[in-house]
Amino acid sequence: MKKIIICILSIFLIIICIVVYGVYQKNENTAQIGVDNKTYESYENKEVLGTDIISIIKYNYIKKNISFSYFYQKA
Repeated sequence: MKKIIICILSIFLIIICIVVYGVYQKNENTAQIGVDNKTYESYENKEVLGTDIISIIKYNYIKKNISFSYFYQKA
């Protein structure tokens, strides 16, 4: 009987952790979108050079993919 209760509680706890992590990630993404929008709004109605646009795109690409770069480094 105790094993069944522990098993059910473990599964319930894992499901709660997954849901909480999903909500946390969604909130983090929403906050990051707000920061990115404020950055892009600073360039609104201004003359922007092509090199500035490329720099912004490159910066955002690097910032978004920096966590994966460690997996692809060769020894």
